[in-house]
Amino acid sequence: MRPRKSANVAAALVGSPEEETSRPNLRLRVVGIAVLILFLVLLARLWTLQVVDAKSYAAQVTKNQVRVVTVAPSRGEIVDRNDTVLAGGTPVEEMLLSRVSAAAHPTVVAKVAALVGQTPIQVQTTVNNDQYGPYEPIPVATNIPAATVQYLQVHESEFPGVSVQAVTTRTYPQGATTAAHVLGYLGDITSTFLAAHKNAGYAEGSQVGVSGIEQQYETYLRGVNGRQALEVDASGNVVGTLSSTAPQTGDTVVLNIDTGLQKAVEADLANQIQADRQTTDRSLASCPQLKMAPSLS
Repeated sequence: MRPRKSANVAAALVGSPEEETSRPNLRLRVVGIAVLILFLVLLARLWTLQVVDAKSYAAQVTKNQVRVVTVAPSRGEIVDRNDTVLAGGTPVEEMLLSRVSAAAHPTVVAKVAALVGQTPIQVQTTVNNDQYGPYEPIPVATNIPAATVQYLQVHESEFPGVSVQAVTTRTYPQGATTAAHVLGYLGDITSTFLAAHKNAGYAEGSQVGVSGIEQQYETYLRGVNGRQALEVDASGNVVGTLSSTAPQTGDTVVLNIDTGLQKAVEADLANQIQADRQTTDRSLASCPQLKMAPSLS
């Protein structure tokens, strides 16, 4: 008997590898086209970043590296008709502390506190005051002695973020009471005033005239703010000053007052008031109703 032949359906439908014709060229073409498409997409993206949007990204990088802070000007003087200063400014040394440096070097707060005679909590509270910008040096002490300034200069490496600058404080060479009702006084800026003068260069913590000549001629006395462009690193630390515009001192206001005559009149008025307080009005003795009235002195 002859052996029976078995039928192989799979072999009949799909040929063996030896019988099938290989197609390497087609596969290479598909892979090549895919790589070419990806390469073209990469080129298009690079073109967009480096050519189309180059200026926009460069501006953003520059903005992240530069911080602009305001430098307050010296207030103008108020003088009498003979150029005698009634309200002026005295230069004093002010100690400043960078908020970023204080956060990066916590020990500097205690060192500054010991140097200016404050507690670390007081210095830290001043540093945390929101009225100052994050990159604006914060004044922690004013009118510091020359010995302290020299000590900071010698031990500069021990006080990162600490600097000293000369500022002016309002002084009254002829006495605080001389023509005080005319001169007026300065006070901290209010939120109402700040909202009404948004584009005038004021900031929280600024000193403005509250009454008298100080208020009436505030626009002229305040001066013009200066500006500093500071370069900062990725951590926000100030590494240098790119540009600086010096502030302009305020104008001098000349009054039609003679200081000598003003002092004489005020002294005479004060003596007269004191004398009146110690004198009994004899005309009240003839008025029974006023005798029973309570004393107003």
